[in-house]
Amino acid sequence: MPLPFELDHINLWWIADTIIDTGIGDETTRALWEKILPGGQVARVILTHYHPDHAGNAAWLCAPSWCPSFRCPTAALSRATV
Repeated sequence: MPLPFELDHINLWWIADTIIDTGIGDETTRALWEKILPGGQVARVILTHYHPDHAGNAAWLCAPSWCPSFRCPTAALSRATV
């Protein structure tokens, strides 16, 4: 998915009815999701970590079908300070 930053994209995955990472929560990314998702039905969303470019559309993607969202167990490590 494209990003409006110097880092201009992220990798994410759509496997069957599961989305892994969601892209940044902006209109451009949402328009792309609407274009590629058949009927907008998602069974689950998995977040690798909580950065806004990976988790920004989680609630928006889950809302139509009330699907659950999960985080990888290591996602909490991305919030840890050293």
